[in-house]
Amino acid sequence: MNTRHPDQIREPEAVPPVSKARMLTGGALFIFGFLSPLLIPLVTQSDLPAEWKALLSTGLVVGLPEVGMVLAVAVLGKQGFALLKGKLFALLHRHTKPAAITAGRYRLGLVLFCIPLLMGWLTPYLVRVLPVMSMEQAPLLPVILLDLMFAASFLVLGEEFWEKIRRLFIYEASPDGRQDGPPGDKG
Repeated sequence: MNTRHPDQIREPEAVPPVSKARMLTGGALFIFGFLSPLLIPLVTQSDLPAEWKALLSTGLVVGLPEVGMVLAVAVLGKQGFALLKGKLFALLHRHTKPAAITAGRYRLGLVLFCIPLLMGWLTPYLVRVLPVMSMEQAPLLPVILLDLMFAASFLVLGEEFWEKIRRLFIYEASPDGRQDGPPGDKG
């Protein structure tokens, strides 16, 4: 029960909108923090001592993304961070949930999906035949590009493909509603 006099109750103060400069600074900190692990190849290729390389690489993976997010929240405030998060999710949603996937887009997505898998599977065998493909001689960039290609394939293939992949790991019922199980199993 409120025992204050109605004149003593304050209305919540309106929160001023986030300035464009704060939004850009906070957004840059947030995005740079989460993209910082992409700098690891530069660190590993540098002339720094191995201890420094290990320390910097660990910091780029474990520390910097979290620090970037905390700094972004500090710069943006609660309202600004919620706005930034909403814009980022809207951008992802726009690019990951198309109205329909065309046959050409589906084929392109399957190519993007299969090439990195085949290269990852065949490379250990092809190194014996083609020594040019060994990791000691080959730069890291092709491996990174294949990983990015694999990740991009899920965006190109769309939500229905995600569901197909998810269903591979679920042992529940068959499409017609029957329980799957060994032959002769009456459940």
